[in-house]
Amino acid sequence: MFVKEAYEAARRQDAAALEMLQDVCSASKPARELHGASVKTGRSLLLGVRNLYEGQPPEAYSDLLEPSLAYHYAVAYGMTAAMMELPPDEMLQTYLYSGLASLVSVATRIMPLGQNESQLMLFRLSRRINELAIDYGALSLADVNTFAPGMEIAAMEHETIYTRLCMS
Repeated sequence: MFVKEAYEAARRQDAAALEMLQDVCSASKPARELHGASVKTGRSLLLGVRNLYEGQPPEAYSDLLEPSLAYHYAVAYGMTAAMMELPPDEMLQTYLYSGLASLVSVATRIMPLGQNESQLMLFRLSRRINELAIDYGALSLADVNTFAPGMEIAAMEHETIYTRLCMS
């Protein structure tokens, strides 16, 4: 929902809506590590996009690409998709694919899963994304539910683990 809402707000050039999305997304990530990881990846994405458009950013997005601004990954992804004029269905498919690629990457590091098996898993999962029937119009911030106390507690404990296999 955050990606969709950010996409639409960016297309309208609605900075207030993007700021509100940022606040809601922040509130949905109370664990410091999950919050920080989301902002770091969002910032990296926008800096990369800024570098792609260096010297010629689309005028409407120049303020959004200010390096001092930090957006959560989902918000940054929606903004990027709007800037690149991706159709909504492609935006959602590529966002889901990026999440799958991240999960498979982590699985490859923490499980006895080789590169070939990882690539095959990602290929098979990505084919499923195309089969999903996502009703873009039905997605709404009212449907956001982030009640996952087990995940939040695990994320908080992860921050203090002596040996960590991967940074979140």
